[in-house]
Amino acid sequence: MPPADVDVCVIGSGLAGISAGLAAKAAGAEVVVLEASTAAGGKAQTVDGMERGPGSFNGRYEVFWRLLELLKLEGEAVELPASSATRYLARFGRLHALKPSPLTLLTTGALTFREKLALLADVVLRRPVAAAASLHDFFAQRFGASFASGPLAAMLSGIFTGDPHTLAVDGCFPGLSERATQERSVIRALMKGLRATTPGARRGFFTLKGGLGRIGAAAREHLRIELSCPVRELSRDANGFWVQGPRPLHARSVVVATEASAAAKLLWPLSPRLGAALGQLKYAPVTVTHWQGEQSGFGDGFGYLACPTENLFAMGTMFHEGHRYRTFVRGAEADDAQLEAGIAGDVQRLTGGRFGKLVRVDRWAQAVFQPTVEALPVRDSLPGLSEEAGVVLAGSYLGASAMKDALASGFAAGQKAAQVSQRTPAWSRSLS
Repeated sequence: MPPADVDVCVIGSGLAGISAGLAAKAAGAEVVVLEASTAAGGKAQTVDGMERGPGSFNGRYEVFWRLLELLKLEGEAVELPASSATRYLARFGRLHALKPSPLTLLTTGALTFREKLALLADVVLRRPVAAAASLHDFFAQRFGASFASGPLAAMLSGIFTGDPHTLAVDGCFPGLSERATQERSVIRALMKGLRATTPGARRGFFTLKGGLGRIGAAAREHLRIELSCPVRELSRDANGFWVQGPRPLHARSVVVATEASAAAKLLWPLSPRLGAALGQLKYAPVTVTHWQGEQSGFGDGFGYLACPTENLFAMGTMFHEGHRYRTFVRGAEADDAQLEAGIAGDVQRLTGGRFGKLVRVDRWAQAVFQPTVEALPVRDSLPGLSEEAGVVLAGSYLGASAMKDALASGFAAGQKAAQVSQRTPAWSRSLS
């Protein structure tokens, strides 16, 4: 088969790759997306009605609605029920319900009296905020070490699965330090960030009818996505790139929208400096355990997060209809028997209930990018290095590791790749 000629080749069909492909196509480029696995969508997969990865999205970020509009899925978005607004925190040996109200922080038994006073003082007294690199240090000096090692660490485990001693303030919550300095209050700065919305955004948390796995399926209807097509090598010529996979393909511009570790291996021969930088970025492994249990003892709500100081087996559990649960465990090494025993122990301790039966286990060796203090200067070097290499990068690791960051980076990458392809001389099909 002769080589193909396309304007933009996107490597990877996760959320970053899909948004990159859609943006490049919208800019008028001819696009092909190459995916090594057998399904598009990355970690956003729905199997037998169960989400393997993310299960909902925050509607206040416009990039989600832009994605759904381009995929003709906007009408399929459904807001999570009101009961899901209740979250639980496992601390002091039991579950504490947290309602979506600031008063909850002052009335809940999940916080000590001293921690509540510190939170109230932060809002009322508005004292100068001291800078700190790590999230633990930033919050500990304001609210105490027990808060940083307890509720804060629990919240971070639900987002980054990481250690607040190593996670960077500016990496996890861009702009928080600056806003806190201006507001003279960490709480006010956090609330200001949460209130910030973009045109076209909606308040609330949403999912899709049929699950977020529909994103990958819909993307195949709007983009040329070639599955089971791993890319082995990239090389440059005067008119763009040769992409070596199951068949050779020539593209005027390339977007690498894989995890940083995969991008490092692919780009090292093309640019050792870029490959080395990407190779320094780390991900946390996570195991997602799906199970059912009519006698679990859990009430209505979104789920719970566990303070590390509780020494529970799991980081937390999300609640779903029909007494179905998704429990998140650090690492990807535990076998099914260990998972059952560990989760059963947590359930017994927190509610006095029973585990039920195991339904499915998904092990993600590279689940969540870790925006640590050490990673930030490395990440800051990527735009210049990728520019030198002539490639465009996309992925959640370019932001704060969330789905919104994957989408935002993808849309920006696709638009840039389309512009680059227009500046690249047309490749002659006669070469084939």
